Amino acid sequence: MLASGIRTPLGLKVSGPDQEIVVGLTQRAESALRGVPGTRNAFAERIGGGRYLDIDLDRRSAAQRGVTMADVQRVVQGAIGGEIIASVISGRERYSVNLRFPRAWRDSPQSIADIPIVTERGDNVRLGDVAHLALRDGASEIKSENAQLVAYVYLNLDSTDLGGYVRAADRALAQIALPPGYTMSWSGQYEQMQHARARLSWLIPATVMLAALLLYGHFRSWERVGLVLLCLPFSLVGGVWLVYALDYRFSVAVAVGFLALAGVATEFGVVMLLYLDQARAQAQERCGGAPLGRFAHLRALIRGASSRVRPKAMTVAVIVGGLLPVMAGEGLGSDVMKRIAAPLVGGMLTAPLLSLILLPVIYEWWQRGRRL
Repeated sequence: MLASGIRTPLGLKVSGPDQEIVVGLTQRAESALRGVPGTRNAFAERIGGGRYLDIDLDRRSAAQRGVTMADVQRVVQGAIGGEIIASVISGRERYSVNLRFPRAWRDSPQSIADIPIVTERGDNVRLGDVAHLALRDGASEIKSENAQLVAYVYLNLDSTDLGGYVRAADRALAQIALPPGYTMSWSGQYEQMQHARARLSWLIPATVMLAALLLYGHFRSWERVGLVLLCLPFSLVGGVWLVYALDYRFSVAVAVGFLALAGVATEFGVVMLLYLDQARAQAQERCGGAPLGRFAHLRALIRGASSRVRPKAMTVAVIVGGLLPVMAGEGLGSDVMKRIAAPLVGGMLTAPLLSLILLPVIYEWWQRGRRL
C-alpha cells in the first residue's frame, strides 16, 4: 500500500489530462470488472462532490483601481482562511491564535464580495469589483502521477491467481475505448509481482551460473559439475509436490523457497561426490593402487553412500524440525513464510533419497564410461 497507493491487493489506475473523463473511465471500468470471474467487489473512487468558491481576478478592473494580485491573495488568505498571529502557552501545551473576519462577513459569496481591499493609495475597493466569485462543484481530492491526473479502481478478489485474473480482466477492459492521452494500468500486488518476475528472470540464471562456476572451482571438472546439476531437478520434485498439495500458486515467496532448496540439494550432491571419491580412493589403496573391478567398484560406492546416511538424516531432521513450526504458524506474515518453507520441507523428503540412490548410480555409469 505504501509503495503503490493501492489499499487493496489489486487496483487499476486510470490516468489522463481531464478529471471528468478520468472519473467516467473509472466508473466504466468498475462495471466491466464486476463481471469478471474471481471479482469479490470492485469500487471506483468517488472523487467528486466538493463545493468550491472560485475567485477569478479581473486583471483589467484591478489595474484600473490600483489593486494587485498580491493584495487580493492577502485579503483572501487573511479574511477567509485566517492567519496565525500568536500562540498561547499553558504548561506543556501550545495553542495557536488564528485571526480572521467574523462569520457574517464570509458565510456567503455575496458577503465575501463585499470584503474591502485597501490599496496602497488608501482607497477601499470591494473584492467583488475586481474579481468574479462563483460556487462550483469539483473534486474532493485530486491525485496525479507522472504529470497526469489519476483515479483508482480498487479490487478485492476471490482468486489467488493474480496473473490469470488480470488476463481475464484485460479482455473485459478491452471493450472500453480510451480517448487519446488516457491509459489504464494495473497496480498493487500484481505490479510488485511483475517487477519481481522481471528481476527473477535474470537472477535465477545468474545464480545457477555462479553456482556452476563455484562448483568448477572446487572440482576442476565440468563432468563432476554436470553430475551435481543433473540431480538438481530431481531433488526439487518433493518441493513441487508439496506446493501443489497445499494449493500454493507460484509466487516470489515460493521462488525464494526453491532457490534455498536448490542450494541445500547442491550441497547434498557435492558432499556425496566427495564421499564416493574417498571410498573409491580407499578401495584402490587396499588393492595396492590397481584398477578396481566392477564388483569392487560397486562395493566401494555402496560403502561411500551408506556412510552418508547418518549425517544426511541429521541435516534433514534439523531443517524439517526448524521449518515445521513455520508451516503450522497462523500469525501475521505466516502466509508468506509458509510459501518460502513449503519447497524446503517437501524437498527434504526427496533430495536426500535421490542423492543417496540416484547420484551413486549416475556416478557408476560415469566411471564405467571412463574405464571403457
